[in-house]
Amino acid sequence: MRVAILGCGHISGQHVHTLEKIHDIDLVGVCDLDRRHAKSLAERYRIPGIYDDVDDLLTGCCPDVVHILTPPQTHRPLVIKVLEAGCNVLVEKPFAENAQDAIEIARAEKQQSATVSVCHNFLFLPAMQKALGMVRDGTLGRIVSAEVYWRVSSLETDNRPDAHGWIKKLPGGIFHEVGPHVVYLLRAILGDLEVTSASYAGEGAVKDELRVQFRSGDQLAALAISGIEMPIQKYIRIFGTRMSLHVDLGTNVLVRLRSWGKSMPARALLNFDHAAQLATGTTGNVVRALIGNVPHSHPRFIKAYYQSLRNGKLPPVSCEDGVAVTQILDQIWAATKEQAPHHKQSA
Repeated sequence: MRVAILGCGHISGQHVHTLEKIHDIDLVGVCDLDRRHAKSLAERYRIPGIYDDVDDLLTGCCPDVVHILTPPQTHRPLVIKVLEAGCNVLVEKPFAENAQDAIEIARAEKQQSATVSVCHNFLFLPAMQKALGMVRDGTLGRIVSAEVYWRVSSLETDNRPDAHGWIKKLPGGIFHEVGPHVVYLLRAILGDLEVTSASYAGEGAVKDELRVQFRSGDQLAALAISGIEMPIQKYIRIFGTRMSLHVDLGTNVLVRLRSWGKSMPARALLNFDHAAQLATGTTGNVVRALIGNVPHSHPRFIKAYYQSLRNGKLPPVSCEDGVAVTQILDQIWAATKEQAPHHKQSA
């Protein structure tokens, strides 16, 4: 398959590095408005085509698939243009700036033979895959609720000066940039979500914290995104009537929260059980790292995506999934505005 990269910023290296390892992929071109970025990426990975115009990329390379890695504000026109050229599209999250843009992308996809998928990569983290399997096979019993915690860290730990500008212009700012991860994980467990409340907090005018409550039928869910808490953590908890789970998304460790009874000795066993699982999971990750098999979620998602194309199947994350997540994000931003007057009154 002939593949092109549109947008040569921070995340492009992860995509290209993974694509290089897929045997039937031919990386034919890269494109960025700043030609220097395209040239740098092309030279690093020996990609022949270098462009600063999307039309030139499409006509010059004739790709089968285009990875769109540009800011979400640009996704609607770019995805539609690439679809109309007959190319399949893999677009980075956030899928679109708002629900209307997302709906227009979905409408355009239905008019073409090509497909659109969105990179919801943490669904493919091995620990998360195990957790979703346990949800599906009934191991946890009836799912009661779920909660996700996400410490924003990307802008602190990465050299992404180009990202600060477009992130600040999103309706939800930095929370909008990481919010899709949190929402799609909850959707994978509970299905459709309705936002019941959402609030920001922070010192003065700075918004450091976001808390959101959801309902999904008779199930509840919650998300928390923090910009200042230490240490940096990313995890999801899934609560069931038979067993619950804690999935550490940063370290790829799953801990089963099992009941050992109500007596004091039985309760004490919980700590030993948790410690043993943490030690086993951590040791496994160290061994995998030593043999060069680090369980990153991005490569696993991209490989699954190309496997679906190869087999003529639907992509692992559909355009409809992207629309649904974007609609929920719009609900969150609307709910935070509704809450704002109450904060002012209580101040």
